[in-house]
Amino acid sequence: MSTTVTNRVLFGLKVAFSFSDAESKTTALQNLGLDLRDLDVIRGISDSINKVDLQNVSGLDTNLTRYLDRLSSDTSRYNSLVNNLAGYNYATKGNLEAFGPVSGGAVRYKYIPNDGGVNQNASNLKYGDISTSRVSSWSSATSDETNLTQAISYGGSVQVRGKLAIGQNQNFDPQTSECLLNVLDTPEPIRFTTEVPTDIIEVNFNGTPQYMYAMRGIPFIFTTAFKTIAMDFRFTSFTANGAAQVPIYTFKATDDSEPELISKPAASGTLSRLRFSAQSYKERDIRVYYPPGNITSITGTGINLRYLPAAKFLNLDSININSNLLGEMPDWRTINYTYFKGNTPGAGTPAPYQQSLSDGASTYNEPTQTLTSISIAENPLYLSEDEELMRWGTNVVERFPSNLRTLSQNGCYRENTEFLTADQSLVVMSESISANDFNYIKCDPSAKQTYPFDSIESGLTIKGIFYDKFISGNYRYVYIDQPEIKIGGTDFTGSATDVTNYPSLFGKMGVFQPLDLRSRTPNLVTFSITRKGSQVLYATSNTKRPDDNNPFTQITGGAEQMPRVNIKNIQTYNITSNGFVKAADEFVNPADYLDTNEVSALRNFYVYDNDGLSGILNFAKMSNIRNINIGDTSLPIPLGLQDKGTLNSVSCAYSRFPNRTAAPDFDPVTGEGNPSTSNNNNHFFTSKNPADFGEYVFQNCANLSSISMYSSRMDGFFPKLVGNSSMTSIDLRNTSIEGGRPEDASANGSNNGRRYILWNDTFEDAQNINTIRLRSSVLGRNIGEYDPATQTFSKASFQGATFSLPVLNTLEILCPEKRIRGEFFDPSQAPSLQTLISYSTGWGLDISGGTTCPSFAGNPSIRYVDLTDNNFSGNLALSNLNSLKEFYIGSNVLDAITGWDVLPQLEYVTVSSNPSLGPDLPNFSVGSPNIRNIGFNNCAFTNYVVGTFATCTRIRVVDLSNNSFNSSTIDNILTDLIANYNAAPRSGVTINLRNNAPPTVVYVQVPTVNISMDTQQNITVNQSQFLDNGIIIDPDGIPDSGDEFFQPQPLDAEYIFGSAPATKDPAHEIQIDLRNDLVGTQSVGTQYETRVFLDGVQLNSETIDINYATDTITFLGNSPGNVTQYPPHGSQLSIQRWKTVYGFRTEIEGGVTLVSYLANRGWTVRTD
Repeated sequence: MSTTVTNRVLFGLKVAFSFSDAESKTTALQNLGLDLRDLDVIRGISDSINKVDLQNVSGLDTNLTRYLDRLSSDTSRYNSLVNNLAGYNYATKGNLEAFGPVSGGAVRYKYIPNDGGVNQNASNLKYGDISTSRVSSWSSATSDETNLTQAISYGGSVQVRGKLAIGQNQNFDPQTSECLLNVLDTPEPIRFTTEVPTDIIEVNFNGTPQYMYAMRGIPFIFTTAFKTIAMDFRFTSFTANGAAQVPIYTFKATDDSEPELISKPAASGTLSRLRFSAQSYKERDIRVYYPPGNITSITGTGINLRYLPAAKFLNLDSININSNLLGEMPDWRTINYTYFKGNTPGAGTPAPYQQSLSDGASTYNEPTQTLTSISIAENPLYLSEDEELMRWGTNVVERFPSNLRTLSQNGCYRENTEFLTADQSLVVMSESISANDFNYIKCDPSAKQTYPFDSIESGLTIKGIFYDKFISGNYRYVYIDQPEIKIGGTDFTGSATDVTNYPSLFGKMGVFQPLDLRSRTPNLVTFSITRKGSQVLYATSNTKRPDDNNPFTQITGGAEQMPRVNIKNIQTYNITSNGFVKAADEFVNPADYLDTNEVSALRNFYVYDNDGLSGILNFAKMSNIRNINIGDTSLPIPLGLQDKGTLNSVSCAYSRFPNRTAAPDFDPVTGEGNPSTSNNNNHFFTSKNPADFGEYVFQNCANLSSISMYSSRMDGFFPKLVGNSSMTSIDLRNTSIEGGRPEDASANGSNNGRRYILWNDTFEDAQNINTIRLRSSVLGRNIGEYDPATQTFSKASFQGATFSLPVLNTLEILCPEKRIRGEFFDPSQAPSLQTLISYSTGWGLDISGGTTCPSFAGNPSIRYVDLTDNNFSGNLALSNLNSLKEFYIGSNVLDAITGWDVLPQLEYVTVSSNPSLGPDLPNFSVGSPNIRNIGFNNCAFTNYVVGTFATCTRIRVVDLSNNSFNSSTIDNILTDLIANYNAAPRSGVTINLRNNAPPTVVYVQVPTVNISMDTQQNITVNQSQFLDNGIIIDPDGIPDSGDEFFQPQPLDAEYIFGSAPATKDPAHEIQIDLRNDLVGTQSVGTQYETRVFLDGVQLNSETIDINYATDTITFLGNSPGNVTQYPPHGSQLSIQRWKTVYGFRTEIEGGVTLVSYLANRGWTVRTD
């Protein structure tokens, strides 16, 4: 038998030879398509490419990283600058110079109409555009706006010029007495029953008055881009054609790419809800077919609204358009005001026709208005095209209706405010102005007038634009732009020299007031102007405000003052997260703005996160105050809060209370007072060194429910909560509170006020308190038993019954510097306690042997306990606590666990680093079957009850390291953990058993039997040479005569296979040693066996005989000359020698195998 092995031929270079087999390295690389110069570029680069490598490979000669970073920074800055200057919906402020193409559908610009600007002003400018198309989507709707011959058509928008001022801009000042009526857009026929006359117009034809019905503002149109939209309208219903009418809406894309859709939703009472969803996002006109005078409320938040409809909403009460894109504060007077044309005595004119062309009136009512609530938060109002309206200030406030009661404009303006002096915008505010003087004033926003005010000051006259007047309480308000003030003919406009000579005219409540929220909206009840993103108000060099005492004196730069409001009527004041630094005088000296017996209506005061805000607020007049948040400011707690029965919550989180200047008053003999080592400010009291409990700032606030001083500069004494019967929560985390209290012989007895941190009667009046959180690094400083000799304190603690509170559920007492070193209190005094946190606080450090570990038998609701890192001693017993979920008491000096049962909710427990704690480990399966995390390391446990871990199928972490468990116990623990796994197969569990005895290791010898084929020979049987044997017979003896024939003379077939001469054919010789013997023993030895197969069928001793001495195989049943049993020609004879090896292997048993079992199933088990 022969075998031929052929290796594959490989072509190329063997890298391991480093080109030593190549005649020329360079040529070899070039043949592979590699250029040596390219390889030089990447030479030295490691597996991880850095930016330097990338620069080298790319061949860059510029630092691309730095260049792209700078480019990104610059372009993002430009984007921010442009967005703040303008947008697609706001006019550009300043000039833009472009050094490349400008992409856009068109460029829009303003132009003067065809009349050349005669009788026109800025408000009459029109928009045109530069466009590639003749008619752009930005073009005006009409071809010629000044064609005065167009017919007046029902349904078309009408512009009126001349003396008649219906719908006219307030600044329009015509020079002719004629009225010009002009159609501004294409008229459309009546479509819906809601299109009805809204006005009656009086027209004088040749001296004869005639009256016409007119429809104004139907439909009013909202143009906005959206895919889905939701709006609400409240309305006053009317009847037409015998049916009550509700608003009808149509939707049409401004580019005419969609057919118009009509919606007629059913109203719910007087509320119509508009809900519309389109297939794509695009700009559309929403046309509302309903008289705008019948709309009482509009809500449209987050609908991308840029402009309000050009319509008069004369009965609008409230509007909510938060989170839109309005770029300027609307002039609500043009939207909601009706200016009175006067009462003509004896004329008898019917009420509908009071707005007469005749102006012979002698008295004028104030403008009618209905709008009381405006919510316009989160609109970029600072993007106004009018520079005077970009800042929050006088020009914006002037646009509000004077009877406004609710204003929310959070996140609308940025940077400084601009409130102007009274010589630019004057408010005459007086209780003494006579009704005749007041009623004589005609409000006309378009003309200057002069009126006397003799009832205020003899000889007083004021000339200016009298655009509004209003009555609030006993005060009459007259609003005048561009005022010119004279007294007895002498100009007093802006004069500051005669303030003292006219005390009634100047001063905080003087007749002359600058225009601000206080004077413009005296009935304002709710005001909110909080921060939104970068829209925040803060002082700059351009900050402007009038002086509080002289409205004609401008203060520029410096501090940004809180917005001023009428302290009498304001109820909610919210300026959260701005940059105001000066307290408004109304809150500092409220008595100056109220009559003797008047009080403020203020309920909610929120000035949180105005970092530099300072001043001493006085809330003595705020008898209705409920909620105060002065957090993250530099304000002290307001004065005058004692006895405020309405006060509900006070938050001073992150407050930087100012320092008080008084010297400490510590008595070294008694240990009473304020030690110099503390030098506390004691902001819980009205003075730095309070003399008694009566100085507690919240004394007798019966409805006060929560106090938060979180992370503030609150320090010093903890007060007795006198009169706080509704208190539920007090938070003093991350403060510098020390504890103790002022001296009070009747309350403190023989002890001084520093004997205890808190006293038995601290919460005597606050029995409803449920949450107490105290966390201070100085909690307990200079508190406890006082030693006059050393002037030191020790064993700081709480008086025994401090926390005897029936509903207390959360108690947190933390002192990272471990100053509370006395006895722990009995938590069972608080039967409702659920959470107790007092780790790393120092309990028991001043007591020999530590303080006794508390029992929680009296706290059936306890859920969370953390007493880690103190000096608790004695035994721990946890029993019958059905709600306990987490318990931590590590790093103490406990002795034993004497109770552990009925803890069905317990999931996390740590008692680690109690060096003497032992010897019995609790039975978790019985006591706490739902346990997850177990930390019992660094203790002295030695005993383990079998089954302890067997059924705790929720465990994730078990740490029993650094105890004294022996190997047998470790094996029992591991056995239970395997049972645990089998009960609930899972991975990710961590078991730490290190620094105990190791698990047991047992070596076992196991018999082995290894059967394998030792060698094999395959023979292809060839019988043809024997069976085909014969001779040629030639009868005539003549060769090739044709009579020759073959006469078979077969030989015996080959039936013996071995070696010659027994085997005739050399190819049939057996080449292997045939064996059937045992070498060694059947314990340790090798048994040989020969197996013979013919065509895959094993032959047995009945068929063949194997001679192991001669290595011969003989097929039985044959004899010379009589061979009948032989392998046929071409068959396969396979001769195999098998061996059986007998021996032993060493196996490890014991606990160590249990570790492997768990590790193979995804558990992490650490042992020695």
